Amino acid sequence: MLSRSRGFTIVELLIVIVVIGILAGITIVAYNGVQNRAKTSAAQSAVSQAAKKAAAHAVQNNDQYPATLALAGVSDSNNTSYQYSYDNAAKTYCITATTSNISYYQNNTTQTTPKEGGCPGHNQNGTLAIVNYVLNPGFETNTTYWTNAGSGVTGIARSTTQFHSGTASLQASASGTLANQGAFTNGQSHIEPNLTYTASAWVKGEAGKLFRIELGEVTSGGALVGGRASSASIAATGSWQRLSVSKSMGATADRADIVIRNSDAVAHVIYIDDVLLSEGSTLYNYADGSFPNWAWLGDPYASISQGIPQ
Repeated sequence: MLSRSRGFTIVELLIVIVVIGILAGITIVAYNGVQNRAKTSAAQSAVSQAAKKAAAHAVQNNDQYPATLALAGVSDSNNTSYQYSYDNAAKTYCITATTSNISYYQNNTTQTTPKEGGCPGHNQNGTLAIVNYVLNPGFETNTTYWTNAGSGVTGIARSTTQFHSGTASLQASASGTLANQGAFTNGQSHIEPNLTYTASAWVKGEAGKLFRIELGEVTSGGALVGGRASSASIAATGSWQRLSVSKSMGATADRADIVIRNSDAVAHVIYIDDVLLSEGSTLYNYADGSFPNWAWLGDPYASISQGIPQ
């Protein structure tokens, strides 16, 4: 008698492959869920323990929180990293612990138990914080660090009737017929050499008049070197418009100055608000220490600020 072996049909093979794929997908999802729960638990535990050690340090040191978490016995591990902010004058601290891109934070005032996310100004969930290097970017309290750009400017002042965000802007007025008049930071923003920076500002001008933004590098001795990079001039519309420019700084760069001014030789009034200077060539949305997930690294509206890109 002749015997004949029978193989699988194409349909049967496809069914088996589909079933294996479904089972594999379920397994991967379940495994990822277990992993994420483990990372979450680790981050929660890490920030809770760090907060307890910071509080214990204060008890043992005249109510002074440690200058670094290392002084409280907390250090990064292979999987978990920490960020720490404190203010001994206000008796406050905030700690962010991140385990494999999952972040939890805790402080001693508004969030005394671990919560997903990060302290203002800290990296969180794998997103790196950026710095706004402009010391007074929104003019909410004064016009400090800004001055006239050009002899034709009759003065700069804080305006509370015009603003892009917040409650104020910087007003620069020129009554003469000179071009290149406006306002600038006079090299107040400290930067690192050999890096690219991007400056931007929101500007409101009289319709039809031309304005631009420039970015220059200043040495530690106060000398402007390498000229200023300039944006293209734009025609004002009477509404808020954004100007931006990037520049690669040289080896002697110590500070940056930002200039916003007119390009045509006519009298003008220009309002300036929400000025941002950040590292790199990416144009981020404006933010400062008053924004969510941002913090001033010194006095409000008189220092650089840091936070998650908006």
